[in-house]
Amino acid sequence: MSKETLLFSYAVLPKGKYIPKDFEHNDLLHPDFSLTAISAFEAYVGYLLYQREKVDRIIIMGCKTFGEGTPADSELIADYLNRLGVPENKITIDKYGFNFACQVERAKGSISNEANLFAVTLECHSARVERLLKAYGINPKMITIEEVFKSQPIPQDLLEYFETFIKGEVKPRLETESKILLLLQLIDPKGHLQLLITKLRGIRYFDVDIQPTLAKPITLK
Repeated sequence: MSKETLLFSYAVLPKGKYIPKDFEHNDLLHPDFSLTAISAFEAYVGYLLYQREKVDRIIIMGCKTFGEGTPADSELIADYLNRLGVPENKITIDKYGFNFACQVERAKGSISNEANLFAVTLECHSARVERLLKAYGINPKMITIEEVFKSQPIPQDLLEYFETFIKGEVKPRLETESKILLLLQLIDPKGHLQLLITKLRGIRYFDVDIQPTLAKPITLK
């Protein structure tokens, strides 16, 4: 049985507005955009699983946070993974997931039916994403960024941002939002209402040391 890892996007940021986070490779991924620290956490856990579990394929669900003509966060995550040592032929990219619920729905078409699947999220998103995946008939082993980063050595540059995230204001905001969305799933198991809410408010992006922000309008392909 093959092994696959499912990664979710945590946005990109425009270099013209935010100085790129100073971790290895980030400034080289795109001339105009960089990964958020949280996106880097997600990607690095995918890399560690690739090494530890001998994963056959990494599937990256993403979206074009700033609209057509800009890169999807999944594309930058894929480039980051490739620079870390994951071959391009081991990576599958989705660019139009829009939000977590939509990414989960789209993931069903990318995952092999018989694969042993790992799904990586932040701890606060784990229960919500697991329920969404199971609503679409997908039964993964959930892996959280926090549990991996606390149990395995990670580069010092990422560790500093991770410690900032753990102690900062962004984590409680994400936890509160996740609790609300988890309750919403009692009446919206597949996340259709969540997608509508996202379209109405715009996609928010987060990073370890910036306030949650409304992104520019998205044009879905």
